[in-house]
Amino acid sequence: MQHRKHKSCKVQFAGKSLLAVTMLFAFLALSPTAMAQVLYGSLTGTVMDTTGAVVPNAHVTALEATKGVARETQTDSSGVYQISDLLPGVYKITITASSFGSQVTNGNLVNGNEVVRVDAKLTPATATQTITVTDAPPALQTDRADVHMDLTPEELESLPSISTQARTFRNCSGSSPAPIFLLKTTRHRSTRLAA
Repeated sequence: MQHRKHKSCKVQFAGKSLLAVTMLFAFLALSPTAMAQVLYGSLTGTVMDTTGAVVPNAHVTALEATKGVARETQTDSSGVYQISDLLPGVYKITITASSFGSQVTNGNLVNGNEVVRVDAKLTPATATQTITVTDAPPALQTDRADVHMDLTPEELESLPSISTQARTFRNCSGSSPAPIFLLKTTRHRSTRLAA
């Protein structure tokens, strides 16, 4: 009797060990996917003068007024600047350079996992001169090749479906990792159909 009890404990311990190893493997396998989600956006652009020549070492400031967060950088020798890891929000971009007037662009919406381009043409400074651009540039993203679309709850609800039970995101995406079984309901009985 003592021998059977000892063997039973070994089986239970082995089962718990297998479960722990499986959970560890699942955690390690899924962690790069979780880390791949990007919560920050970026700003980039080229600063030129009125003749089209690039302006190196121009000072660029991105200010998110509601959060009070400001980030600064300078253009490189090609007149290009990039500010990464910006919290989503609406930014005011101020670009200044010595011997040039400054340019202020308001209303630049930066979302997570998005690169927003704000180019500038600086005019030579006569005394003190500031150019304020009141319209934000179009929301066309040309710096990355990814394409995505956000759906509102109303748009998601209006997508066609096979039945009212099938209105889930997994069914709408068309990329289910496992077969989906839909329930076809008739008046008197229900049957399962393979997707």
